[in-house]
Amino acid sequence: MANLVTKSKTKIALISILVLFVISILSIVIFKLNLGVEYMDATVISMKLDHEELMSNIGPKAENYHSVSKVEKEGTNSFNIYLQGISQEATDNMMQNLKSDISGIVSIKSYEYFTAREKALTARAEILIGFGILCLSIYIFANIKNKKFNRAQAIALWGTQMGVILVNVVILLGLASFLGVLNTVMDTNFWSIFLLCIGIIVVYRIYEMLKERMILKTLEVDGIEDVSQKVIKLYWPEFVFISCFIALVTILPLVVLSTNILKGTFMVLFTIIMSLASVIYLKPYIQEQFLKVFDSGFFKKKI
Repeated sequence: MANLVTKSKTKIALISILVLFVISILSIVIFKLNLGVEYMDATVISMKLDHEELMSNIGPKAENYHSVSKVEKEGTNSFNIYLQGISQEATDNMMQNLKSDISGIVSIKSYEYFTAREKALTARAEILIGFGILCLSIYIFANIKNKKFNRAQAIALWGTQMGVILVNVVILLGLASFLGVLNTVMDTNFWSIFLLCIGIIVVYRIYEMLKERMILKTLEVDGIEDVSQKVIKLYWPEFVFISCFIALVTILPLVVLSTNILKGTFMVLFTIIMSLASVIYLKPYIQEQFLKVFDSGFFKKKI
């Protein structure tokens, strides 16, 4: 483990995380999020056949002409194909192609589908994030109480945890936007997996704080920085085990589901690797920078 925390490897890891962070911000701004029809407006091609047909046969044929957000079946021979980011001209051309590609079409038409759930999704996210930050903040300050930290150091430790979570979440959003470019539709299943990833990030933060608390109770330490070093030195096998265990219990149930959900499992694996790297490299660095700022004479006088 000592070979993983050399100055050169730490520098490479931090530069890699910084590059990922910048790329993620650019990806979010440029590509945005490929929200599914549950949250964004869409154009719907509705068609009726003169025979029964499987939904699995309709989707791939529609995908030949445009990325499909969702295929919905009504009865045994009626289908709704949801499309996003498509012009009326492209919609008309697609309907003509579908007439040639799918036999037995009795009727086919298009209409606009409107949803108001995008704002609802944002509101839910804000509530969940706010509640999560409040709970984690209470947990942090409760754990550092009576540990001989002054207020400035306590705020620095809180800022460290918030900073690590922020970096992880931004990179995760960047990955999500990139997956959207690869035609991964962000429906309710995708966002369920995304929230699972957020939970994984928080679990690592809480588990690391538990280990820090144990070290403060049982060992002599030279300072706050020494606590982080001892966590890595003493408990790195546990963090590796937890990473493998979380990967096992979260990814295995997902691989048997749809292809779109299977793409989301990559996001879970990425989150686990990023969270582990945060324990070893990112958190000690952010903590060092916060402590330099909050241990300055200016903050000691103000706080």
